[in-house]
Amino acid sequence: NRGNILLFENTCVDEKIFIDTLLRLINNQLAEQSNIHLDFKMCIIDNTTKAVIYSDFPKISQDLLEKSYRSKIFPNSIYNEYALLFIYFPNKERYINQQVLPMLFTSFFLIALVLASFVITLYTIYKQKKLGDMKTDFINNMTHELKTPVATIGLASNMIRNEKILTNKEKVYHYATVIKQENERLLNNIEKVLQAARLKKSSIKLKISEIDVNEIIAGIVNRNQINIDEVGGKLTYSPNAVQSVIEADKTHVSNMVHNLIENSIKYRKENVPLEVHVATYSKPKGIEIVVEDNGIGIPTEVLERVFEKFYRVPTGNVHNVKGFGLGLNYVKEMSEAHNGLVTVHSELGKGSIFTIYLPKVYIGNQREEIE
Repeated sequence: NRGNILLFENTCVDEKIFIDTLLRLINNQLAEQSNIHLDFKMCIIDNTTKAVIYSDFPKISQDLLEKSYRSKIFPNSIYNEYALLFIYFPNKERYINQQVLPMLFTSFFLIALVLASFVITLYTIYKQKKLGDMKTDFINNMTHELKTPVATIGLASNMIRNEKILTNKEKVYHYATVIKQENERLLNNIEKVLQAARLKKSSIKLKISEIDVNEIIAGIVNRNQINIDEVGGKLTYSPNAVQSVIEADKTHVSNMVHNLIENSIKYRKENVPLEVHVATYSKPKGIEIVVEDNGIGIPTEVLERVFEKFYRVPTGNVHNVKGFGLGLNYVKEMSEAHNGLVTVHSELGKGSIFTIYLPKVYIGNQREEIE
């Protein structure tokens, strides 16, 4: 046996290589053990003579050999005679891309999903914080707005009980008037909170009838004239709408216009006489109600938020402007309930223009039908 081995070692390298057996071994290694199903080219070169023993390369070049996988055949030969095996995969890059790209896309998708979840989480936290701040501000203002008339009523009641005051009819009448006004203010504030609760539950049912918008607004302007006079302002009205009869809820239309006028009074300039102008305009399928003032205006960055519930335009002191942040939200909700809309144009320091559009014919609350 030892002699046979030595005899085999003394055989030329090319005579010791069986190409079919080698190809079968390589295919078996790739397919069964490495799970690689890829065409390859093979080249065998005698390391001693540099002669090509076998090759199915398109063309043998130094560049192609460097791109190939290399291994020794018979590396432990006692005569140091061995061959070099070169294996080249023509479609290696395509194969790698086919194997790696799906994993890369999956990885990128998962990373994007994690980032999106992170961003959504941060946004949700931010929104919750803003909502919490608005609710806290609302509770603080509600407490202030409810306690103030109660305290005033209590003070006026104590004054009336004074024997010196009881004998003075003018003083009694004055304090009784104060009690009545503060009582109305208290009821008005409570009604606004209840309106907000009813809006949230979608429990308000519109009482639709034919109404004359010009006539209704004229009455609202007359009722608000005293409030404008108290702050030294001027309220004007232009009933420009020719066709002013529409199908709507009289009470809510009145409340919308009243809220806008009240808003103008709240956000007036301190040292400039307030000017509020209300006008109506005919439209092909409805009517526009415009309330314009020369108040402090609304900053551009918060303009789109003025119709949010509880939101109040920052003015520095939390109690500098009275209210709960419900008036404009009510206007928006009621406008949409009538299948209309409300828009605002404002410049800081110059004033605001609110425009309510209401259709002539009420066709049902489309939002409720969708819900």
